[in-house]
Amino acid sequence: MNVSNAVLAALNDTGSKDKISLPVAYDLEYVTNVDKNTMTDMAIAFCTKIAKAGYIPMIYANGNYFMNHLDILKLNAMLYNFWYAW
Repeated sequence: MNVSNAVLAALNDTGSKDKISLPVAYDLEYVTNVDKNTMTDMAIAFCTKIAKAGYIPMIYANGNYFMNHLDILKLNAMLYNFWYAW
C-alpha cells in the first residue's frame, strides 16, 4: 500500500470525512536517496490523490528540504499549501 492509500484508509476509518477541516500533511523530511524531481513528483502524487478524495493537501518540510530537495516553483504552481517546520 502506498502512502496516500494508507492515509486515506486511516481517514476513512474515522468515519468523519465531513468533519475534517484541517489539511492533510505529507512530511517528506526523512525520505533519502531520492532525487529532487522524484521527490517533487511524490509530493504531487500524494497531494493530487488527497485532493481528489475531498481533503485539503499540504506539504510539510523544513527549509532545507523545501530549498534543496523539492522543486518549490513546480509545487507553487500546483497551489498546494506548505507548512514550514521551524
